[in-house]
Order: sequence, then structure tokens, then C-alpha cells
Amino acid sequence: MTINLKLKDLLQKRGITQKQLAEMTGLHESTLSDMARDSRTAINKKHLQLIMSALNIDDFNEILEKK
Repeated sequence: MTINLKLKDLLQKRGITQKQLAEMTGLHESTLSDMARDSRTAINKKHLQLIMSALNIDDFNEILEKK
């Protein structure tokens, strides 16, 4: 089973740029870019929590997808 991060889709749907999300979370734009392209082999739990908090997401299913 593979778990993918749906960050790119979420940002597009909400009209938020990676730069804006970086400002909201304190994460580097390059980190968010890697996460949006799903090019990371592991997801940092703290980063995921920051993103979910900034985007007001309570349900992991909204941001993670099983494939």
C-alpha cells in the first residue's frame, strides 16, 4: 500500500500558493514543493500537522490518499 499526499490538489482548490502556505506554516517553500510533487519517500509528522492546522483540516483522509 502506498500513501500519497494530496497537497497540490488541496492548494489549487483553496486558491493558496505554496509561498502562502510556507508563510502560514513556517515551512520552507522547497519542502512544500517536494511534498506537493509527492517526491518525498517519508512524510514528516510535524510538517503534516502544521499543514493540516494551517488549512483547517481535521480528517487525515482529506490530505492523505491510499493507493
